[in-house]
Amino acid sequence: MPDLPAGVLKLYLPKNRAADQVRKVDSDLAKFAKQQLKNQVAHRYVSQGIICRVILESAEMIGADLIVMGFHSPAMKGFLLGPNAARVLRHAD
Repeated sequence: MPDLPAGVLKLYLPKNRAADQVRKVDSDLAKFAKQQLKNQVAHRYVSQGIICRVILESAEMIGADLIVMGFHSPAMKGFLLGPNAARVLRHAD
């Protein structure tokens, strides 16, 4: 999940906004995994921050051999890699 906006806007958001968002996304992801993955083993991890940094830190933490990323942006239809995937590719071990 991306970081919450910085600065003055944060003053107007509820104090637990970030934690509430993480819990909601984790709950939605758990429901999706249960419906779609059926009997397969899967581990979910929800984090918040700069996308490429969080992906790389998470991959290192779990010892990932492979990082698979998808994106949906009609304006970038002709590109092989989106900007976040390109950053992850450049910096991944």
